[in-house]
Amino acid sequence: MTDRLVNDKPNKYSAYNAFGTQPLLQNQIFLKLLRLLSMNKSRSGVVDPHGANHMDNDHPTVAETETKFLYHSPIAKSSSRLHMLDIYTVGIFAGYFLVPSLNYLLLPCVFSLIVLPRRWVIMRNFCWHAKLVPSTEEVWLYKSGPGGVNVIVPVKCSALEKVDRSAITNELLWTFNIFDDKLIFRDQETNEFFVFDKQGVWNEDTLKHPLIY
Repeated sequence: MTDRLVNDKPNKYSAYNAFGTQPLLQNQIFLKLLRLLSMNKSRSGVVDPHGANHMDNDHPTVAETETKFLYHSPIAKSSSRLHMLDIYTVGIFAGYFLVPSLNYLLLPCVFSLIVLPRRWVIMRNFCWHAKLVPSTEEVWLYKSGPGGVNVIVPVKCSALEKVDRSAITNELLWTFNIFDDKLIFRDQETNEFFVFDKQGVWNEDTLKHPLIY
């Protein structure tokens, strides 16, 4: 007589058990939301200023030989990962409101609300990469958008002006000691601000280009 494997006690920490016993994980609306968020996260791309989306390793429409490296921040990757937390924030809030009895989600919800204003002010202003495009007389400034998507903001060289720290009224940005409050630029056409990393690497050759010197 051969021995028979008995598995009468399921592992309560297994995914099989969780999906079978947790009401939230059986909710079709919540599952569709997770599926949508995971699809967006799986393609963390770069938004081309000419309208097309590209993966992080792809190049925008202008050929790479036509661009000149200008600036890069050592915290570029961590900045994008920080804004990926927006995806989890939406999931936590959705879970709590769909199933209010899940009280263990209340603390993460409160914590998300506390840090959200700081994340948003960084997302609006922090530039972690820049290129000069002489053929179009533009500077391409890279920022992180909602969900960690990288966005290229093209600005005409003639429209880019240096401003004082007082131009940014939200003081939350300066609670981080990594941003240079003496190196702030503004797009005169859109009034969008660009703040840079104190430890950022600048290309001296590109800085001497006639378009921006």
